[in-house]
Amino acid sequence: MIGSLLIGLAIWCAAGTVAVASPDSATARLVVGAPWWMFVLGTVIGAAVPAWRTRPLTALPALLAVVPWLPIPLPAIAMIWTGPLAWVPILMALGLAVGLGPLRAIGRLLNLLDPDDATVAACVLAAVLGGVAAWSADTRSPGGDEPAYLMITQSLIKDGDLNIDNNHENRDYTAFMSWDLGGPDLLKRGKHGEGYSIHAPGVSVLVAPLFQFFGYTGARVMLILLTAIGSMLVWRLSWRVSDSAAAAWCAWAAVMLTPTFAYQSFMIYPDGPGFLAVAVLTLLLVQLSRGDTPAMFSCALGGVALASLPWFHTRFAILAAGFGAAVVLRLLWPGGGKARAPFSRVIAFVLLPAISVVLWLLFFKMLYDVYDPRAPYPNTEQFAAWIVPAIIGLFFDGSYGLAAYAPAVALAFAGWWRRTETFSRRLGVELALIVFVYLAAVTTVRMWWAGGDATPARFLMALLPVLAVPIAVFWTRVTDATRALATALVAVGAGVTAVLIAVDRSGLAHNARDAQSQWLEWLSPAANLTRVWPNFFWDEPRFPVHVLLWCAIATALWLIARRLIANPRAAVVVWGIVTISVLAPVGWAFTGATALDPAPSQLRIIAREGAGERVYAISVGTLVHLRSLKGTMTLRPLEPGVKDPPPLLAFRHVPGARYIIHVTSTSPAPAPLRLFVGLSATSPWREFTVPGVGAFTFPFVLPTTVAQVVIDTNPDLRSALGVELAVEDAMPQREAVAMKSAAHYGLCDVLFFDEQMYVEADGFWTKGRQATRFMLVPSVNSPVSPLTVRVLVRNGGAANIVTIESGTFQRLLQMAPYQELDVDVPLTPTGTANVRVASGDGFVPADSQPGNGDRRLLGVWIQPR
Repeated sequence: MIGSLLIGLAIWCAAGTVAVASPDSATARLVVGAPWWMFVLGTVIGAAVPAWRTRPLTALPALLAVVPWLPIPLPAIAMIWTGPLAWVPILMALGLAVGLGPLRAIGRLLNLLDPDDATVAACVLAAVLGGVAAWSADTRSPGGDEPAYLMITQSLIKDGDLNIDNNHENRDYTAFMSWDLGGPDLLKRGKHGEGYSIHAPGVSVLVAPLFQFFGYTGARVMLILLTAIGSMLVWRLSWRVSDSAAAAWCAWAAVMLTPTFAYQSFMIYPDGPGFLAVAVLTLLLVQLSRGDTPAMFSCALGGVALASLPWFHTRFAILAAGFGAAVVLRLLWPGGGKARAPFSRVIAFVLLPAISVVLWLLFFKMLYDVYDPRAPYPNTEQFAAWIVPAIIGLFFDGSYGLAAYAPAVALAFAGWWRRTETFSRRLGVELALIVFVYLAAVTTVRMWWAGGDATPARFLMALLPVLAVPIAVFWTRVTDATRALATALVAVGAGVTAVLIAVDRSGLAHNARDAQSQWLEWLSPAANLTRVWPNFFWDEPRFPVHVLLWCAIATALWLIARRLIANPRAAVVVWGIVTISVLAPVGWAFTGATALDPAPSQLRIIAREGAGERVYAISVGTLVHLRSLKGTMTLRPLEPGVKDPPPLLAFRHVPGARYIIHVTSTSPAPAPLRLFVGLSATSPWREFTVPGVGAFTFPFVLPTTVAQVVIDTNPDLRSALGVELAVEDAMPQREAVAMKSAAHYGLCDVLFFDEQMYVEADGFWTKGRQATRFMLVPSVNSPVSPLTVRVLVRNGGAANIVTIESGTFQRLLQMAPYQELDVDVPLTPTGTANVRVASGDGFVPADSQPGNGDRRLLGVWIQPR
C-alpha cells in the first residue's frame, strides 16, 4: 500500500501550483494545493497498478513531483519538476511499473504485427492524427502562406489562369478567411505585368477539386488523405528495410507522431504532397536495394511521384534529381551480383519525369520569359555559412527543431552507420546524399525556420520517409535496453505532439524568432527550460557547440546507465532523470542564463488566488497561509533572446489584479512608459512618464484575465530602464474568457474578448454579420451615472438589425442606414458591464462611398460617451 500512497501524494502535488517568490532563490515558494479528492483518486489509481502495490520502489520516481513542496532549502534544479512537467515523474513510474505490456496487448488484439493489417492501421492512425490536429488548429487557419496557395486555386477555378491580381481585387479570399489579405504574394511580375504568385501551383491544383465543392475544409481533407497514404508507405518501407514489424512501428511512430507531420498533414503547403512523393520513391529505392525487380506499375508510379515534385516547390527539384539518379542507377547497375532490371522499367520510370522537366522549364519561359526556376525569386540572398547551423537547427533548435519535439528522430543519425543485409552501405550513402544536398540548398536561404510564426521543422516534412529507414535499421541492431530507450523517446515525441494539439488550440505549436520556446515555457513554468535546450536564436555562433555538448553528455550517460543497471526499464528511467538533472545546469552555464524564470508560475498563483483558493508560503521549516499577495512576489521580465530585442516586459495569460510597475531609470531625460494589453494591441492602453533618474512606481488595474500584457518604451531607452511587476491583490475571476485587447475612450475602458471588431481612436466597428463581446469599465472619476454607461450606436450604410445584451438587459434595434442611437447599458454591482453586440447585416464603405478604399465588412459603430 506504500506505493499507492506515494502515487496519490505525487498526483496531489502535481495537480497543485508551485511558484517561487523571487527569481533569485528557490527556497521561498508560494503554493496552492489541489482538492483533497485528488489524493484519494491518485491513491486509487496507484492501487490499480499491481507493481505499485507489491513493489513500492517502482513508485519512487513519482516523488520528484513532491520535492518542490517540501519545506527545505531547494536548488533551482528542483523547480523543473513543477507545472505540467511534474506529471512526467509519475509517467516514468508508470512506465517502470507496467512497461510495454499494454501496447503488446493492443498489438495482439488488433493484429498489428501482421504487415497487411499494420499497413492499414498506419494509414488510419495518420488520418485521425491529421484530422484532430486540423480541428485543434482551426482557429489559427488558414495561416502563413496557406491563403496564397488557396488564391491560386481560386484563380484556377474561377478564371482558368494563374494571374491572381483580379482575385485579390475582388477579395475572393473572403470565401475562406475573414481578415484582409492584401495584395498578391509575389516578388516579380510576369513578362506582360501579370500577377503570378511566388508559390508553385502544384498543391493548389491538387486541392482544387475538393476546394471547389467543400471550400477550405475540402482542401484540408484532400491533404489529410494524401499524407495518410504516405504514412502507410512509411510503415511499409520501414518493414521492408528491416524485416521486422516491431522495427517498422518504432520508425513509423518516431517520424509520424511528431508535430511536423501532424500539422503539415493538413496545412495547405507543398510539404504534405512532397512527403507522399518522397515516400513512394523511398519505398522504390528500398525495394531495389533488396534486389527486388519492381513491377511496371511501381516504376510508373515512382515516375509520377518524381515528375510531380518540382511542381509543388522549386526546392523539391533537388529531391527529384537525387531520387531520380539513385533509382536509375539502381535499375541499370544494381550491384552485389543482383540481376539488372529490364530496360522497360527504366523507360516507365523516366518517361513522365522527362516530359515534366521540359514542361516545367517552359512554364517559367511562358510566365517570366526565362528558362529559370529561380525567376519568381529575384535578388534572393544565399549564403553557404548558414548551412551547418541551420541544418542542425532544423533538427535540434528548441523552437523549430524536429528532434526537440520528437527526440526519437535523433536515432536516425545512429542508425545510418549500422549495416544489415537489407540496409547496405550504398543505400545509406544514397539516402544521406539526398538529404544533405536538399538541406544544404534549402538552408542557404535564411528562411529555414519557415517564417516568424511557424510550426516546427516544416522543411523536414518531405524527408520524414527517408529518416524512418535508419530508425528501423537501428531497432534491429541494438540491445533490449536500447530498444526500451527508443520506445521511451518515441513516447516522449507522441506526448509532446498530443500536448501541442490539446493546449490552447495548438497555440504552443507556433513560435516566433525570439528564443522563447512556448512549449518549454509552458512545460516548466518556474525553471528556465528555454535556456536549457539549445536554441539557434539565443546564441547562433555557439549553437552547434551546445548541441554537440548535449548529445555527447546524453549519450555518455546512457552508456553508463546501460552498463550499471541491468533492468532496461529502470535504466531508461534513471537515465532520463539524471540526464535532465545534468543538462539543465550545463545549459544554464553554457548560455549564461539564470536558472529560474518563474513569471508564468507566479501568474498562475495570482489566478488561483483570484479564483478564491488558499495560497500558502513555504520556506525552511514553515508553512504559512497568506491573507494577501501584497509584497509576496517579484515578477521580472522573461529572459530575452539576443535577436529581435523584445520589449521591457511581456507576459501571456495575465490574471486580473491590482499591479504596480516598478521602474529603475538611469536616463536623465524623461522616458515614456507604455502599457499594451492584448495579443494584437497596436496602441497603448495606459501611458506613463518616467521623469528621470531614480526608482518610480506606476499602479494599474486589470479587472479580468488578459491574453497578453506588454510594457515598453522607446527602443533607444530600453537599456536605461529596468522594469519589475508587483501584485497588490488579485481580482475575483468571474470572467472565464481571457481579454484579447483593450482600448481607452475618455473615462471608460473597453476590454475586448474576441477579435470580431476593428478598434479605432474614438470607438470601434463591429464586424458585419458577426457578434462581439466586450466589457465596459468606467473610471472611478467618471461623471456618468453609477448605474449605467451610455454608448453611441451608429449604423453603417445599410439597414441593420442590432442586438445588444448585458446580463438581463436586452435591446433589439432596427436601424436605418447611418442612424444613430444612444443606449444606456446597466452596470453590475462590481461597476462593470459584460456586453454582447450582434450585427445582423453589414456594409462595405468602398461600395457606398466613392473614393473610399475600405473593403472591410462593417457592422455598427460603438463609442462610449
